[in-house]
Amino acid sequence: MREGADCGERRLRRRRTRSQATIEFAFVAPLFLVCFLASIDAGLWAVQNGAEVAAVEEAARLAAASGAAPVGAPPPDARTVTAAVTPQLQQALFATRIVPWTEGACPATPADAEAAIGARTVALCIEQRVPPACVTPAGSAGAPTPPYCTDTPTVSVLLVGHVASLVPPGFGLGGSGGEIPADIRVTTHTLRFAP
Repeated sequence: MREGADCGERRLRRRRTRSQATIEFAFVAPLFLVCFLASIDAGLWAVQNGAEVAAVEEAARLAAASGAAPVGAPPPDARTVTAAVTPQLQQALFATRIVPWTEGACPATPADAEAAIGARTVALCIEQRVPPACVTPAGSAGAPTPPYCTDTPTVSVLLVGHVASLVPPGFGLGGSGGEIPADIRVTTHTLRFAP
């Protein structure tokens, strides 16, 4: 009779152990999944951010290269510069549309860009600023006016919008809609050489 009781106790212990393991797994699995998704999101963000910065720097170099042309040469065309850097961006920014921004002022924030061109889209803007003409007051040896009129022209390249993310909506860096905000600006001076 004792053997039957021992056998029953062993079965009961095995059931308790299995039940305990199932409960522990139920607590640990979601935590592991959240950590796993967060590490994927952080890794993708690092790769995508590096690609964005490299592409914006390349676009600034291309746009500033037109500054080596003689005075009166046309300013850099946003579509031409965008076409040159889009393949580089598309490799890293999967499922994200890249739009050359040519009309009006560039969106100031990723939310403005999303409102203007849609979700999972980034705008590549190229802005050229030429300093105002200098005026030296007649009969004076004072500094020319207005301020900063002696500066060289600048070209700014801005990448703004939301990049698609693999992490489901509500998780990760984007937090909303499975997107990661992008807002990168590079400004460089250009020199114009007369013929």
